[in-house]
Amino acid sequence: MGFLSEIYLENFRNYTSQKLAFQAGLNIFAGENGHGKSNMLEAVYFLSLLRSFRCKNVQNLKNWKTDSFLINGRIKQDEALDDQLQIQYGEKRVLKINDSSISKSSDFIRRINAVSFTPEDIELIKGSAGARRQFIDITLSQISPSYLRHLLNYNKALKARNTLLRNNEDGKALDQSLFNTYEKMMVESGIIITRERIKLLNQFEDKIRHFTELMFPEGKKLKVIYQSSVFKSNKLEAVKEEVFQQKLDESYTKDLQRGMTQIGPHRDDLFILLQGKSLSSFGSEGQCRLASLVLKMTAAEQLIENDSTGNIVLLIDDVLGELDEQRKTAFLKTIMRGDQVFIACTEIPEYCKSLEYSLYHVTNGVVTQETSE
Repeated sequence: MGFLSEIYLENFRNYTSQKLAFQAGLNIFAGENGHGKSNMLEAVYFLSLLRSFRCKNVQNLKNWKTDSFLINGRIKQDEALDDQLQIQYGEKRVLKINDSSISKSSDFIRRINAVSFTPEDIELIKGSAGARRQFIDITLSQISPSYLRHLLNYNKALKARNTLLRNNEDGKALDQSLFNTYEKMMVESGIIITRERIKLLNQFEDKIRHFTELMFPEGKKLKVIYQSSVFKSNKLEAVKEEVFQQKLDESYTKDLQRGMTQIGPHRDDLFILLQGKSLSSFGSEGQCRLASLVLKMTAAEQLIENDSTGNIVLLIDDVLGELDEQRKTAFLKTIMRGDQVFIACTEIPEYCKSLEYSLYHVTNGVVTQETSE
């Protein structure tokens, strides 16, 4: 499989200008906190998914003295073939692959497929339903380009339906033909989104069980259940277009009053249980962190096992400190199955010292490379 062989950052976070070469396998960024280790991992993630794992506002990624930033990455596929990726953000976003401009985000991502492990992952358990939907949507989008297309189509149709509902609130006549067109698009894509999410969670079950055994005390059981705002059953045969359409029809009056669509995949959630109880309500901070780690390990393993998904990059940022040595070793053994692993740390983990790795020292936004013996 391929890997990220080179990256160049210009005015990204605290990097004014930085170029680095990477190897497949393990790459470690070592340095004191606040010097830019996490920023480098964030740049790799952004190159993969055109989003940050730390913030929603892209403007926050620019060096505070500048109006734009640039990320260049080279993906080594084999001895004779490289892909050059470029992202420039200024007044507008410019995407390029091998110097050819790309207009759609969906045509840019999946060149490398990233899973991040960060302290913020606890929001998968304690945060909003949106964080959990985003987690499963990102995983599925990296596995399947068609899923991403349906997700984009659904969100486009949802936005249009909501706009028509709000316009009607202002006394404007509802364009019923246009409304029906967008609603039909919502139903068609929404059914596929729901089915794919349920299928993925079914595929997750054995992996969640395995990683729970590694990360939790013996006998603990972690379970993830899909909660649909439309369908009462999570059986695939129950997820039908006519049922979704009927529920939209029933919800129409309330939707009109509130100016928004209240049911659909955009309102679904994951119900996460430990020993049969809601983890977000009854779990300790430590249990929630371990559960989020299990979910991310499961997603990484799903990508690694998928035949259509290559160039798996795993990014580990400040999640090892709270683990005892047994769990730390179990975690690191699992993530080393990725094509490429980036770890940000103040001290090199003991387990990694026995492996081959490339070491990078980070000081005040400047990275220097040192190869291990």
